[in-house]
Amino acid sequence: MLVSAYETRSMLEPLAELTATAAAWIVTEKRYIPVDIATEEAVVQRRGTLSCLEIAIRPKRKKYAAWN
Repeated sequence: MLVSAYETRSMLEPLAELTATAAAWIVTEKRYIPVDIATEEAVVQRRGTLSCLEIAIRPKRKKYAAWN
């Protein structure tokens, strides 16, 4: 689960578009890690005038399951 910092609505709107992206990565000091966005909608937690955004992610699959 990825959770943003508490931000204003105008800052969170672009982050919410991650749910529609075809490719996403987690960036560390040494590498980029490909991930899949596991949720179709971002969850917004409100605290007064600020809110945070929650998006579920999972490691990107390198091989997909075969269908019988």
